[in-house]
Amino acid sequence: MPMEENCMWTVLLVEDETFVRRSIRSGIPWEDNGFTVIGECSNGEEALEFMSKETPDLVVSDIRMPIVDGIELLRVSRQKYPRTRFVMLTVMNDFEHAQQALELGASGYVLKLYLTPDKMAEALLKVSQELERELLHSATLAERLGALLFESMEPDAENRAKPSPLPAELREYFYMRVILHEWDAVSSTIQAGELASGNRNLLACSRKGMTLLLSRKPFSDTPHYPHVSAKLSPSQDIRSLSRQLCRRLDELWHNGKNGGYLLNGQQTGERATSLPWALEKAVLHAFEQKQTLEMTESLKLLWAWMAQECFPAALARQNALNLLQRLSSLSGQAPTEGEFEAALSHEAAGHTLVRLCVDLLERWRLAAYELSDHPDLNRVIFHINEHFQEDINLVMLSSIAMMDDKYLSVLFKKKMGRTLTQYVIDLRIKHACRLLRETDATVSEVAVSSGMPNENYFSRLFKRETGFTPSAYRQR
Repeated sequence: MPMEENCMWTVLLVEDETFVRRSIRSGIPWEDNGFTVIGECSNGEEALEFMSKETPDLVVSDIRMPIVDGIELLRVSRQKYPRTRFVMLTVMNDFEHAQQALELGASGYVLKLYLTPDKMAEALLKVSQELERELLHSATLAERLGALLFESMEPDAENRAKPSPLPAELREYFYMRVILHEWDAVSSTIQAGELASGNRNLLACSRKGMTLLLSRKPFSDTPHYPHVSAKLSPSQDIRSLSRQLCRRLDELWHNGKNGGYLLNGQQTGERATSLPWALEKAVLHAFEQKQTLEMTESLKLLWAWMAQECFPAALARQNALNLLQRLSSLSGQAPTEGEFEAALSHEAAGHTLVRLCVDLLERWRLAAYELSDHPDLNRVIFHINEHFQEDINLVMLSSIAMMDDKYLSVLFKKKMGRTLTQYVIDLRIKHACRLLRETDATVSEVAVSSGMPNENYFSRLFKRETGFTPSAYRQR
């Protein structure tokens, strides 16, 4: 959102080619995007000298320059001027340096070849949003009230908390709103122009999946996200009010209702604040056993229990994230994060949790498989690994790969170094060896579990592949 003319973000242009630098300055509608150019430099050394006297909000810099290049300028500036944002200018064959700039903290980069007003406007919008968020979160008054709010969400807060009136410095703020979702998720839908211009009519603080807003004026509608509002009075117990706001918000969350609710001061009953271990254990066990259906059902039972108990929304999401981390540790696979903020209800978050857990499990399975560089062939490999205990034939596998069966046979041996038949045999024998080592199953039971129901055939094949009969292998 563009700011008022006297409160625009400031820009320093750094480019060694004078013509390019002037073209950028004159060809980009800076003010239309909420920025104003305050200086030009021809290399990083000049830019650092300029910044020591006047620190810009944004530096638009070429990467390749004499004396001090853009990467070094960025590196030094991140230490001296951490609030300043950088957008780097690069050429088509210099993506390595562009990636390095992003790793050092640049907000983005733009290819010189495609440097149009629209492309730069996209980069400026991102920077503007970053600066607005920083300005918003630097509001220490909101942090003070936020500490009271989030302290009141702790399980035993009601028993140990003393009444706390609104701090004197905050008594000029008459309206309070709690939004379910952190600021990154909701900022684009909130009227934040006053924040961007430095006007302190609105303060905000985010934590534990919620955003707290304080305003001197009544709030405009925020229809897309569940939120609860209340009017403040100087003598009001802010902790008690916070608990009521959060409880009402939890009800909106579990009922799948978006939009707002004006708190009327009505108290709600006590609720559970910890999960039953039996439900968590069922999820973990199914995951360890790589049982997708069982894990999914256990997750649904766990999430349904939370809904029945009207489990606090913030704690529900935190427990979900904790569970994902535990499953990530078990599998050695990195979890996909940041998606719970987009869930508008308990039900939607539950669907997200199931999808993320299934994704973790599938990636864990794939990590254990010997894959090729051919995606169609990998579908076959995945199917064999998942179904080697069942009947497997070439016709079925060729339909999975969507290729001729003879071509599939040739391609498989070329990519995997062994025939399809031998690959299946290897999986079955490996599985049989594990059962013989770790279980008391009979040879007949091991044969069936390994996809070879004929015990005599299984025994002959096992000895051919391992040099031992199944019984002798077990007794080693």
